[in-house]
Amino acid sequence: MPDGFRLLPGYFDRAAQQGLIDSVVAATRTAPFWRPSMPRTGKPLSVMMTNFGPLGWVTDKAKGYRYEPAHPETGTPWPDMPPALLDLWEAFAAYPEPPEACLVNWYGPDSRMGMHVDLDEAATDAAVISVSLGDRARFRIGGPQRGGKTASMIVSSGDVV
Repeated sequence: MPDGFRLLPGYFDRAAQQGLIDSVVAATRTAPFWRPSMPRTGKPLSVMMTNFGPLGWVTDKAKGYRYEPAHPETGTPWPDMPPALLDLWEAFAAYPEPPEACLVNWYGPDSRMGMHVDLDEAATDAAVISVSLGDRARFRIGGPQRGGKTASMIVSSGDVV
C-alpha cells in the first residue's frame, strides 16, 4: 500500500452510520444528488453526487473538473459538513486547515468509479478520506502514476480509508 494509506474497518458503528445517512438525506433538500458529466465528451458519470462544505467538486462538459461554492443545478451553497466528518478529519488528516469540500458519491447497482488521480486540489499534501456507507464494495488504490501497480480490498459500511 502507498505511504500514508490506512484502512480503519468499522470505524463508524451502526448509530454513527445512521447519523451520517440522516445528514446526507437532510442535505439533499437543498443540494440534491445530480449526475455530473465528463469533460470533453459530456458522457454522464454512472454515480450521482452531492457535496458538503464551502466548496463542492463538480464536473461537466463545458467547464471540466473543478470546485464550486454552489450546487450546479440549484445554485444554493453546499450544506455544512456534519460534525462527525469534521471530527474524523481532525483525528486523521494531519493537516493544519479544515476540509473545504466533502464529495458524496451515491453508487447504484451499475455504478463504477474508474482509477483516477486526484489532481484538482491546490493542496496536494492534504489527506483524502473516504467513508463507506451501505453495501460492500471493492476499493482499489494505486500510486501517483497511471498504469502503476494497484491493490484492492473490500470495504464495508462504516469503514474509513
